[in-house]
Amino acid sequence: MYTPDAQITHHLVSQYTATASIATSLLSASHFVKPDWLGEIIRLSSVEEDRPGASQLENTFALPPLSKYRPPFSPSLQDSQKIFRVWEPNEERLNMLSPYRFFLVNENVKVPGSDMRDLIQRGGGAYEHLDVCAGKSKWHKALVRGNAKEGQKLVLVGEQESLKTAVGEREWQDLLHEVEMYVCVTTSEGVLTYRIVSICLLFHLAILWKR
Repeated sequence: MYTPDAQITHHLVSQYTATASIATSLLSASHFVKPDWLGEIIRLSSVEEDRPGASQLENTFALPPLSKYRPPFSPSLQDSQKIFRVWEPNEERLNMLSPYRFFLVNENVKVPGSDMRDLIQRGGGAYEHLDVCAGKSKWHKALVRGNAKEGQKLVLVGEQESLKTAVGEREWQDLLHEVEMYVCVTTSEGVLTYRIVSICLLFHLAILWKR
């Protein structure tokens, strides 16, 4: 199980790909290594029964080389993303999401997974939940409140087709009309994750979207 934390230095993955947890580690300046890397650390730190004393790791103080334990690239990545150096830690990515406030939209009591919340928090962004069934009046109040946060652009995150099904075409269009006055972009969790990963790898850190 992956639990994001600002102090994590290495993320064990089976492959480089665009997921929320990997995007979180990109924003945390973590290294990516195969699980075998941790297995090698455990091996090096073990003391042989017939040779008591310090382990090999304690004697050398050297972790296994990261270059030997690089994960393979997912076929879903673009060719420009299949370059090891662009996945290396970069402190310029820290707080990349601080200019944004995300409204995570779901139906009734359902809320987005913790991966999305962790991703936004680790990137320095702010978020709040918005119930698609709450009605136009409550949406208006939430958007006005979010718009009052100085210097933050508002981003609406949700699966539009399922949200439209939940409230009906007419009400959904009314909500979108309300959103247009405040939100710079409406997107899905998957698209948001892929966009963050892509920008991290391109080192293009200025903005995620232009209004």
